Order: sequence, then C-alpha cells, then structure tokens
Amino acid sequence: MSGAVKKEPVSLAEHQKRGSASRAAREAALEQAALALLRENGALAGLNLREVADRAGINRGLVYHYYGSREELLRTTLKRNLAPRLAEISAGSSLPFPNRVRQLLRTLVGHEEAIRLVTLLLLDRGGPLSLMPLLANWLENLERDQRDEKVKEDIDGPAMVALITCLGYGFVLFRKQLAREMGTSVADFDWRIDEALRRLLDALEPDSVPDPTATNRSKCGPKASPKGDRRRRKT
Repeated sequence: MSGAVKKEPVSLAEHQKRGSASRAAREAALEQAALALLRENGALAGLNLREVADRAGINRGLVYHYYGSREELLRTTLKRNLAPRLAEISAGSSLPFPNRVRQLLRTLVGHEEAIRLVTLLLLDRGGPLSLMPLLANWLENLERDQRDEKVKEDIDGPAMVALITCLGYGFVLFRKQLAREMGTSVADFDWRIDEALRRLLDALEPDSVPDPTATNRSKCGPKASPKGDRRRRKT
C-alpha cells in the first residue's frame, strides 16, 4: 500500500541491546517476586519457581531458563547491589575498633533481607558463600589498632572477626524475637545490646590507669536508656 509507513530495519546490535534490557528487567522482576514470597510465606514454606514466575507475571519457562534452580535464583538476588552494601559496611573503617563493631551491628540491621537470604542458602545446601567478605579489611584495621596500642596485642584477629560475624548475624536474625521474650520494644532492646557490647569491647583495650570514679559509677548501676526508665516504657 502506498500509504504504509516503511519501518527502518533494526541492526543486530540494537536488537541485542533491547533484548538484554528486557532480560534484565525480567530478572529484576523475578528477584523482587522471590523476595516478596519469602517475606509473606517464610523460609520454611519453600520457594516455588512457578509461583515466582506467576507473581512476576513472567512466562514460567523463563525462570528456569534464567536460573535453573531456586538456589541460583537466591544467589543472584543476593549478589544484586552487593557492592553498595559492602561499601556501607566498610564506611566505618576509620572508627576505633569498639565503635566499628557497634556500627557494624547498626548497619547490618538495614540489610536484614540479605542476612536472611545468606542464612537460608547455608541452611538449604551450603555452597561457596562467604560470611566474611571483608575479612582482609577487618584484619588490616585491627592490626593498625594494635600497632597504635588501642587494642590488646594478643587478640586472635581471624577468630575475633568470626565472633563478630556470628554476633552480627544472630543480632539481626533474632533481635525481634528476643525483644518479645524480654518484654520490651525492639528499640529498647537495641539500645541495651549496644550498651552491653560497649562494656564488653572496653575490655579489649590495653590496660590503663584505673579510673578512680569507676567504682562510684558502678554502684549506681547502668544508666537509663535515652528515653527514661526502660522498665516503665511501653513495649
């Protein structure tokens, strides 16, 4: 027909670019659908790839084509935005060691979903997952603190980082349940854990001249949380 508009042919490179963008969008939708189902149904309910595809509104065959298994889908989801997460965790590297540890726990709370994904993968089949991706960075900073005589020299660095990792994961995974068992709010629980951790970490500092006021302060007991007597606060 004379009135028909002739379409310009699409180059192979342009076609591949469009296909790549479409796949990336579909993968992102599938990963978000997987996270939504995990939040709604819990880890014990399992993650069915067909349900993930239906939730994302994507052909079921594509989810198997892209990932092949539930484990690979979760691993890919975990890797998304990994660099910004690690950068945020590393942001406090210049802080003194006790403050670095306390800051780490606060930061990990903001990445609860990633912590749960790692735990789910380890409980499911294990595999090549690293729980301490920043081990070298933490050891370097700890050695710096030891050279500067801010931390005791006889600390076992790798064991200390492993302990901090266990503490961080456990804190993120169980803080809400533990707060309920203690009959307090999560905010108050977080403050009390931070205060207890501060006292424990103080013991890692090199011996110094005793503080003459320490005995008097200890007799007064721990200070109240910033919002008043925590025993009277609503939970």
